[in-house]
Amino acid sequence: MTVTRVLLADLDSRLREDLNDLLHADVSLEVNTRSGRGRSLAEICRSHRPDVVLMVMGSQMHIAELTALMEQERVPVVVLARTSSLGVNAMAAGAVEVLSIDAPAFQIIDSIKVMARLPVVGRRLQASAAPAARALESAERDRARWVAIGASTGGPPALALLLARLPASFPAPVLIAQHMPEDFPPAFAEWLARTTALRVHIAATGMLPENGSIYLAPSEGNLTVAPNGVMRIEPPRPRGPRPSVDRLLATVATQTHAALFGVVLTGMGHDGAEGLLAIRRAGGRTLVQDERSSAVFSMPDHALRLGAAELALPPEVIGDQLCLWAMGAVWLAGQNGSED
Repeated sequence: MTVTRVLLADLDSRLREDLNDLLHADVSLEVNTRSGRGRSLAEICRSHRPDVVLMVMGSQMHIAELTALMEQERVPVVVLARTSSLGVNAMAAGAVEVLSIDAPAFQIIDSIKVMARLPVVGRRLQASAAPAARALESAERDRARWVAIGASTGGPPALALLLARLPASFPAPVLIAQHMPEDFPPAFAEWLARTTALRVHIAATGMLPENGSIYLAPSEGNLTVAPNGVMRIEPPRPRGPRPSVDRLLATVATQTHAALFGVVLTGMGHDGAEGLLAIRRAGGRTLVQDERSSAVFSMPDHALRLGAAELALPPEVIGDQLCLWAMGAVWLAGQNGSED
């Protein structure tokens, strides 16, 4: 039997007792509770070498501690957040999974076991060199433009780096599907608005995307685009990722009147690979986040293996690519990605 070593961190006495009882009931879990308040969480992790940390996020002080931990160690952290705002900040700081403080016991246990096996790549490294640019064909240059981005684990900081490179005058709408818990999108929209010059909205059925605006998929369903360009929110699949990156990208690929750009960022699983391939087959440009800058490389890797991506680049370089593309130039494939 494989034993998963769990470190409980920053718990009040009542919650510590409840979680200890919950976790000790599972014989496949070996549980340690943080001790020694004079020691940092990173130091305790180096002593105990847990497979996963379960951390209650109750204040901004805990955000700072999580940030320091992720800068020093490569341990997966599951967060129980007391508010959606703290949950979004925890995602931005590097938590691999964020749940509500009142999440059911089975969900906490399942998350601990899954995330303990997660290969956390770590913090962003030095950016790759940009490939050479070429001019767009006139037919593509004169068309409207659409940008669709999907992300999961590690997505918020990657999105912040990418979107910070786009000016307020960016001549395309940006549609985003970021995996996250229910009720988090409003807090995520507020956080994201502080990192970008673009206007940030939560998408709704009937909205028509405008240039210079970001549209986030809501928690209640999948963001899709009808053939006439109007956004729709459709019910999610019972067991599928929420919101679905594949559904967003696949429906954006139907905008054959427009020049398309698809991006898949860091994340666990394979959501987004098929949708990105649909955009490439429709004549769009496709990129994924590179392994060195990804928290979890699974989603970009699946897209590369499927032949859906032309390049793999750090998120800030992807942002630069989008700006070049919007100004009438795109980068050639051939570095860090698949070659045709």
